Amino acid sequence: MARQISEKKQYGIFYTPKRVTDILCKWAIRSKTDKVLEPSFGGCKFIESSDRLTRKNFISHLGDIVPEW
Repeated sequence: MARQISEKKQYGIFYTPKRVTDILCKWAIRSKTDKVLEPSFGGCKFIESSDRLTRKNFISHLGDIVPEW
């Protein structure tokens, strides 16, 4: 386990917990016209949280258009 942690630090491997990405996306995404830029690769938690938030808050019926990412 200790070796895995040091290797992760060495290569800059950090994953943000879903709870944190949900909070940050709620804070940052305030309208359906906001743009979301996610340059990292990781586990895609920010993309998942922003997608979930956008669909929940800004798509009210089937005729709405999903924002371009």
